[in-house]
Parts: sequence; C-alpha cells; structure tokens
Amino acid sequence: MDSRRATVLAALAATELVVLGLIFSSLRGITHHGSVAFASTSAIPADVHTTLVTSRSPSIVLRDDDAHFHLSAAAAGEVRVDETTTTDGHVSGITPLNVERRGANAIYIGRHELYHGSMHRDIAVVVPFGATIEVDDCTSLTMSGLSGSATIHCTGDQAVEVSNQHGDLQVKNSDGRVSVAHMSAGRLEVDNSDGHVELTDVRVDFLTVKTDDGHVEGTGIVADNGSIQSSDGNVALTFGPIANVTVGVKTDATVTAVPPLQAVRAGDAESERHVQVGSGDGRLDIKTDDGSVSLAVAGVQ
Repeated sequence: MDSRRATVLAALAATELVVLGLIFSSLRGITHHGSVAFASTSAIPADVHTTLVTSRSPSIVLRDDDAHFHLSAAAAGEVRVDETTTTDGHVSGITPLNVERRGANAIYIGRHELYHGSMHRDIAVVVPFGATIEVDDCTSLTMSGLSGSATIHCTGDQAVEVSNQHGDLQVKNSDGRVSVAHMSAGRLEVDNSDGHVELTDVRVDFLTVKTDDGHVEGTGIVADNGSIQSSDGNVALTFGPIANVTVGVKTDATVTAVPPLQAVRAGDAESERHVQVGSGDGRLDIKTDDGSVSLAVAGVQ
C-alpha cells in the first residue's frame, strides 16, 4: 500500500511540475510541447525599418488592408520602409510585414492577415521619383511628388490624398474622400463608391470621375476630354484660364454657368445643356442623377 501511494504522489508531483513549466513558458511568450515550440498568439512582430537599393524607376506593389500608407519621393535610387504599429489591449494574429524583391526591378511591401483586437498601423515608404506604384489594398493613403504612374485601390473608410503627381493616376476607393492636388499628366481616373472627390489644379489630357454618393468639386481644372458622373451629389467645377472644352451637362437639377459662361439647351432635351469654355475644342460630359451642376472659369468676372 505504501509503495502504491508513493507512486501516485510521485506522478502528481511530476504533473504539477509540467503545469508550472507550461505557465512559466507561456508568460515568456513561448509554449513547448515536446521538442516543438509555438509562438504565443499575443506576440506582436517588431516593426520593420529597412532600406533596399533599387533603380531610379522601380516597380513597387503595396498591400495591407489595415495600413495607412504614406508615400513620398526622393532622388536616391533606394526604397525606405518604416513601420509604426500601436495597439489597444490584447491583439492576436498579427503577421510580420514582408519587404522583398520580386524580379530584377520589382519590390513587394505588404501582408495578408486576419487579426483580432484594436490596432493602428502607419507605413511610411520613400521611393525614387520615377517609381511605378501599385497599391492593391489599404485603409488610407497619402502620396506626394511622384513622376511615375500609380494605381491605387483602397477598401478602407478613410481618405486617399495625392499631391504633386506627374504621372498617370488611377484611384478606386470604397468609402472615403479622394483628393488630388497639383497634378499634371496624361490621365486621371477616380472611382469613389461613397465619398466626395476634390480636385485642385489638375491639368490632364483625359479626366474621368465617378462617385455613387458624394459631391465632386474642382478648381483650376484643365482637361481636354473626359466625363464626370455623380449618382447622388452636386458637381461644382472652376476651370483654369487656359481651359478649352465644351461641357455637356445632363441633370434634372439646377445648372449654373457663371458669366461669361452660358448654359445653352442641347436640342429639345430639357435636362441637357452645353457650356463652352474657351474655344471649346475638347469634350467633357457631366451627368448627375440627383445633384446640381455649377461651372465657372478662374480669374474671369
């Protein structure tokens, strides 16, 4: 009997030691099972701070649906990435940011994760002026000073802000304001599902703007051809002094043409107007389902 009791006590003591060891290891962020170590899901990867040497016109792909990207340009032939992550309480499922070369002149910056908890992540990326940018996903984005083309797709609910852009630009945003300022290029395309579009000092050969639920406001606009459409919102444009375009307006709401501009009925259609800006060489079509249209020329009284 004493021998059996001693055996049971020894087994209980061994079990207790194992449990204590597991508790101690979990407090350090590592749980051991046999010879295999598993990282605790509450561990947060270290922020990434790195620089990659590139050509002066690399192709860069960015993807992180929870990130606030901040892109800027510099003359150096390198890409600099600085990540800052802040959390509120317990967060699990965060994965490290990947920064890797893909081919001779391409760089991928991003991650795909399913995390739990509250987090804010900023990723600052400095690229060469001539870089070609493709943003597959993000929460919000600011970008300034690039001469290469850029394609931006954000599924978050915050703003996309682009300034001093000298390459073609395509923006698709799910829910938030889109702002483009001081742009001179061949083409600008904006598709905003639910949010306002603001254009300032934009000079392009072709302009396309579409929003399902938001106003479109523009100042200093020079566009040879294109279209603007708002399903539920007003359109207010002030053209630059050198603009030469005929504006075709289709709306059931009010059309205001500030003199010397005049809104002339297009045929017998009550809802269609033509407004000539300058020589009227180009063509810009504006259509609203439920919003007024206001047109003016900067510096002209």
